[in-house]
Amino acid sequence: MTGPAAAVAWLVKRLGIRAADIAGESREPRSRIQWTAYILQRAGIDAYRFFAYSMYPSYGPYSHDLAIIYYVLAGRGDGAIEELAARHTPTGREEELVDWLRGKSVEWLEAAATILMLVGENPGLARSRRRLVKEVRRVKPWLDKRLVDEAARELSEKGLLEGLGKAG
Repeated sequence: MTGPAAAVAWLVKRLGIRAADIAGESREPRSRIQWTAYILQRAGIDAYRFFAYSMYPSYGPYSHDLAIIYYVLAGRGDGAIEELAARHTPTGREEELVDWLRGKSVEWLEAAATILMLVGENPGLARSRRRLVKEVRRVKPWLDKRLVDEAARELSEKGLLEGLGKAG
């Protein structure tokens, strides 16, 4: 198990997630992995290009293939995650983004990943932050409007949403 699995192991380790967290009842650690990996994919980080995502009822973006990898890793334990993570050589941009994203709430990650998925499906949404926020809230009404707006602004500042610096 190398390639994408090593990248996922590195991501799990860098996010500070343990095997027991992945296998546990809380969905939060798995959601954090899913949404962070999706943001990395959309940022053009090559190691995450293999994962296909869908909106998967309301938990998306979600990748079944990514889930299989992190569940296998969890079953092998923290030592195996550590060993496999050492085989991945992250890019500087990958490290920068993960360090930034690991400080974000899971709600913020959900908003950011949803924004990127919607813009990927309809690039015209990137022309107006107000319209984009409205569309995200239509798809996921439980997300706070201010949080979605903040995520869109920060994604734009990081160069992940070109042309979306204004509230328009």
